[in-house]
Amino acid sequence: MQAILKECAVIPSSKLGLLGNPDNLAISGDGSPVRTGASPRGKKLCQCPAQGIYHCQCERSFTDPTANWGWDSYHEQWFYGHTLYSITSADSFNDLPIYLRFVQGSRHDSVTFVFAWVELLKLYPEFKFSKALLDSAHDVYDIYRLLNANHTQAFIDLNKRNKGHNIYSGPLTVNDNGVPICIANLPMLNWGFNNDRCRIKWRCPHYKDRSKCPKSPECSPSKYGRVVYTKPDWDLRIFTPIPRGSKAWKAIYARRSTVERTFKRILVDYKIENARCRSNKRWFWQATIAALNQHLDAQVALLKPSILSEVGIKTISKAA
Repeated sequence: MQAILKECAVIPSSKLGLLGNPDNLAISGDGSPVRTGASPRGKKLCQCPAQGIYHCQCERSFTDPTANWGWDSYHEQWFYGHTLYSITSADSFNDLPIYLRFVQGSRHDSVTFVFAWVELLKLYPEFKFSKALLDSAHDVYDIYRLLNANHTQAFIDLNKRNKGHNIYSGPLTVNDNGVPICIANLPMLNWGFNNDRCRIKWRCPHYKDRSKCPKSPECSPSKYGRVVYTKPDWDLRIFTPIPRGSKAWKAIYARRSTVERTFKRILVDYKIENARCRSNKRWFWQATIAALNQHLDAQVALLKPSILSEVGIKTISKAA
């Protein structure tokens, strides 16, 4: 099914430019709960209820044996079923998915992403994934290392429960976003990323007028002002090439919500969540068909004028 989605939908959409630049592709990944139509208690196969015995230990039939209990963090409630995990092209303004996977409801998104990422790289050797936009559930050091091994920049929201558990313990004082704090207790200014030395340059916040700095006599005597460098290798989570919290970082991370709109299209618009299926295979089949339709909708919207002309229907231009 993954190969069908790729060959019949993703590759044609890519050739039409609907996914973005295949040599510089940003992706967004997330999971969404899917409630099964099966009962967590199963169906009794005995005649005990007819005899007034309702709490027997007899065998039962479970129509969806792979379903289990999971936590829906958005609605803050438990659900019984599966989790639909999607990886969507963040550069696609049609919110087009390129990878789908159904897992048990109890599985954490950070665990799912690990093998989903490996499968994605094997499935799409023709794509170069430059950025990965993920929510705080993926704020795990091993995921940063996994992405860094593929030269993919990680744009991951910080998990508040991980505060104070950074690897870096060097001489610099940094805030939660990895910005060095100068001796005047002010965040330093980002001065770009040095690709040659793989380090981030930070400059004095009062470099224009050092007389405004209360700690100027104790700081660097250089007219250029104090300069420090941080390296992503010190702590991949904190020292990101594009500083977390900066305007550039926020502009890129804003596209993470594209995967949420993918779920809305699959589960709501195509009414997959109303199917109440009782098998993860059936769930995955219907979700894949919905994903194929998403790509077809985007392709038809792009090619509609040429399609109509081929069948002899004249189109009226907007200028007319």
